[in-house]
Amino acid sequence: FFAGQRLGNHLPWMKLVLNIDRVGRQALAAQRRHDQRTGGDLTHTDPKRRHWNKVLVGSGDCVADVDAVLAAKQAKIRKDNEAPFTRFVLSASPEYFRGDDGRLNPERVREFALSARKWLRKEYGEGLAYAVLHLDERTPHIHAVAVPLYRKKTKRGEAWAVSHHEHEATKGFGSYEHLRRRAADALGLEYGEPGNKPRTEQERLLAEREAAVAVQEKAVARAAAIVEAARRQAGRPPDPDLAALSARRRRRPDEQQGG
Repeated sequence: FFAGQRLGNHLPWMKLVLNIDRVGRQALAAQRRHDQRTGGDLTHTDPKRRHWNKVLVGSGDCVADVDAVLAAKQAKIRKDNEAPFTRFVLSASPEYFRGDDGRLNPERVREFALSARKWLRKEYGEGLAYAVLHLDERTPHIHAVAVPLYRKKTKRGEAWAVSHHEHEATKGFGSYEHLRRRAADALGLEYGEPGNKPRTEQERLLAEREAAVAVQEKAVARAAAIVEAARRQAGRPPDPDLAALSARRRRRPDEQQGG
């Protein structure tokens, strides 16, 4: 299913959706229940599409995969570091994944997943423990977990350790904004206006609802246009209400900008 090269097209009206947070084991356990669909609120998921979900990195168990990375590197976590892991939610504007007919575009979804996985591996290397693509919700998105590994100097030389502040991807002032901008560039998406952050998970869900309304409005407008055309062919006078509905077709953002 996942093969080939990523899309090279830059779509300036399509926005990056990226949420990054620091989490501990309790949050990872909740993440595992959510991703494996064994707990939490599942009302927004479609059981008939659950088999579409795809593990991109790891075994599909984020807790076990994090432990595997720590064991392989014999990496130590400081006892006072209660949230040592980096968790991501990666997505884009809902329209990015859909064709003109409003249906999911498999090729676009595939290329997004490939590009996102490549970017995460570039940023975190062997520390990227887990990533899963969810397709049983309205908008495709990726959940990922990384261990921020770095080489720490010890009395015996060097050893692997875990720290957000010491990892190259998140070290220094403004590092998270730079990380988000690199994600936008890697995925060919728009970051937003300077100083603005990409949308969070809540904003993504709101965007999904707005997109669903837009799809419904377009369907109503198409149906109204068909009925209005049939009325004209039958020699009947125009219906103002139908004309108003058919005129409510939403234009694409690039068309709205007049050029």
